[in-house]
Amino acid sequence: MRSLRITFAGLVGAAGLSVASLATTASATSTLTGCSTATFKTSGKLTVGTDNPVYEPWFKNNTPSNGKGYESAVTYAIAKKLGFKAAQVKWITVPFDASYTPGNKSFDFDINEISYTADRATAVTFSNSYYDVQQSVVVLKTSYYAKHHKLSDLANATFGDQVGTTGMQYINDYIKPKTVRSYSTLDLAVTALTNKQVDAIVVDTPTGNYMVNWQIVDKKDKA
Repeated sequence: MRSLRITFAGLVGAAGLSVASLATTASATSTLTGCSTATFKTSGKLTVGTDNPVYEPWFKNNTPSNGKGYESAVTYAIAKKLGFKAAQVKWITVPFDASYTPGNKSFDFDINEISYTADRATAVTFSNSYYDVQQSVVVLKTSYYAKHHKLSDLANATFGDQVGTTGMQYINDYIKPKTVRSYSTLDLAVTALTNKQVDAIVVDTPTGNYMVNWQIVDKKDKA
């Protein structure tokens, strides 16, 4: 089971979240109800990073700012707790693997189904878990692996996944297939699956449920 967490670059001491490190590039400070003195990227704004595209059920219609979807709703709940109005939340695009790699960050926090690992924690600070998930293997219904999905079977499959994800780590550490293909975004991995360039991908179970019920809609080759 994985714990999804928020990565912080410049937010400190919010009630209910873990204490985060100060960002050296932050330019404004503010004292808000429910937290200690906090440092933000932009005065009067809460800058939140996430990838593009974003996926259901975490977001809705690839629009983080609409407040719909689990992670969008969590973000606006945090913003309210910190004293920000919805209009003061500024969303920016941050590629998934850039959210936790070393270097200056352009966000106050990033929310993008990010799991804690010890290596990632050397560069950013993580919140407490806001969602615990299992991972799932997604294949097309017409695939041989839809009915043959023991580890010994899957070792012969061609897997694909987004680079830098724990799904990719799970593939390499536990399934150990002969062929693994890396993609810069999850969308590209899904396209490879639907085009039968790979046999399977590994994603968080809520994301997998969305994919098999809504995203991959071809009746013959539905996941």
